[in-house]
Amino acid sequence: MLEFRCENLDGLDGTVKCVFLYNASAYTLDTGVIGEHADNKWIISADIVSDYFEWVNYFEATHPDHGWVRGDFEKTVYASSYTALGNFLDNFQPQNWDYADI
Repeated sequence: MLEFRCENLDGLDGTVKCVFLYNASAYTLDTGVIGEHADNKWIISADIVSDYFEWVNYFEATHPDHGWVRGDFEKTVYASSYTALGNFLDNFQPQNWDYADI
């Protein structure tokens, strides 16, 4: 289960800062979600990192109604609002994988 702690950043139009909590596993955005999504209106851009496994570290996503979400699930993710973050996560749950799998 994805666990995170969020806080509003004062003075930044409702911007939310979230830190995702995990133990020995990593959370990354699925590489297959990069691009435009006509069904939910999100547009996601990111660079794919490739080694033994392919993953996304930093990403940026925008939505015409909800705003934006950007960051790195292993560090910090920022969103224009809790609504933007919630809608993004409803549509794009990050992948969870174990470092020991590499």
